This record gives sequence, structure tokens and C-alpha cells, in this order.
Amino acid sequence: MTLSQFATILNSSGLPVRYGYWTDEDRPTVPYIEYACTYTENFGSDNKVHQVIQHIDVFLFTKEKNLTAEAAVEGVFDANEIFWNKTESYFEDERVYQILYEVSIYG
Repeated sequence: MTLSQFATILNSSGLPVRYGYWTDEDRPTVPYIEYACTYTENFGSDNKVHQVIQHIDVFLFTKEKNLTAEAAVEGVFDANEIFWNKTESYFEDERVYQILYEVSIYG
């Protein structure tokens, strides 16, 4: 799967999606998604990469605990057979929840 194909999957959640980070000028109201490839852990031999494995962090931001938004993200992962793990944090200064989904895509 390419990063572009992964973006299409995230967009099917119905939530605003951005690779990297929204700026203050264009940040939508919550809930919204930001995602980025944090590192690769490729499989290779003979000095060649045979399988690219991208580790992607997907951040869902909400004002309050939003099970509907979480279900939308998890639903598109499950429908596309993307294994995920999640961690939840709350940022007091911004008054938002951040749900971090960690996924790996193979391409």
C-alpha cells in the first residue's frame, strides 16, 4: 500500500485529514485527523530493500471523548485490514483529546 492509498482510506472516514500538521490558519474544528510516517523498518537482503514497511502515526483530535469519531477511524482501518494500536492523551492547554493510532503499511 502506498502512502497515497493510505490517505484515501483515511479520507473515507469522513473527517478532515492532513498529512503533517494543520496550521493555525487552516485547522478545522475538531474532530480532525493528522498523520505522518514516523520511520520505516524495511526488509531487505543483498543490499536491496525488498519490502518497504512504513510506520504511520495517525492522530485523531476531539474536544471531548468522541466514540463516534473513534469508530469512524477504527472502522476504516478494520474494513481495509489495517492492524492498529491506540493510545489516548488529553492536552489541558489546548483542551483536546488526542487519540494516537499506530499502524504499519507495507508497500
